[in-house]
This record gives sequence, structure tokens and C-alpha cells, in this order.
Amino acid sequence: MSPASARSVVVVAAAQAVLLVVASAVTGATTGTITVGQAANGSQRTLHRGDRLVVRLPSNPSTGYAWTVPSSTRPTLAPSGRSYVPPADNERVGAPGTAVLRFRAVVAGKTVLRLSYARAWEKGVPPARTFTLTVRVV
Repeated sequence: MSPASARSVVVVAAAQAVLLVVASAVTGATTGTITVGQAANGSQRTLHRGDRLVVRLPSNPSTGYAWTVPSSTRPTLAPSGRSYVPPADNERVGAPGTAVLRFRAVVAGKTVLRLSYARAWEKGVPPARTFTLTVRVV
């Protein structure tokens, strides 16, 4: 390959990289994910529209308790799924694991994400635990 051809290849590759960055900025594409756990309780996080927020909290569904999400977080944050990760020691029946709750930042604004760890059938009973995170979407 001649030096001129090599320079052309470098220029084309650089131009493609610039176009990719510009296209991402124009479309608002983002792949940001912020993961928080119990230590983030009471704190604040800033996300960009399209970012994902993953909340990982201790949970033990065998007791009937589950983390619930109020609908008041919408439209700033939209729930986008949940899962349960069993403890590493799968041999202990009833051992606590981790609840994983996923959200997507959809609209600019500020909201307080309030999660409650409670039993659905126990009406009028305060939750066993709560988790609060102030989220600002820009």
C-alpha cells in the first residue's frame, strides 16, 4: 500500500468515527447505565434521557416481601423490567438474594423514586424497608 493510500484509509476511518459521534449526538442515542444499591439510599443521581437505571436491593421472596414501585415516578422514569438473582449459595432454601429493578430515563425533569419492601396483602402496615433515590433526568 502506498503512503497516499494509507493516508486515505486513515482519513476515511477518522471521518467515519466523527460521523458516528455526530449521529449519536443528533439522535440522542446513549448507552449509559447507572447501577445503585442499598448504599445509595437517600442520595441523588443524574441521568440523561435514554439512560438506564438499575437498582439492586436485598430481597427474600420466600417471606412474601417484594419491592414495589409507585406509578408516581412516571413519566420521568419508566419501569423497564425486574428480576431476582438468587444467592450464590443455592443450597440454602429461603436464603435472601437480590431484587434487580430496571428503569429508563424518558423525560427531562426531577423525580423521587420511592421503593417499598412490603407484603402485598398487608394493607395499612408500614413497609419493612424503604429505598429513596432522587433522580434528575437531563
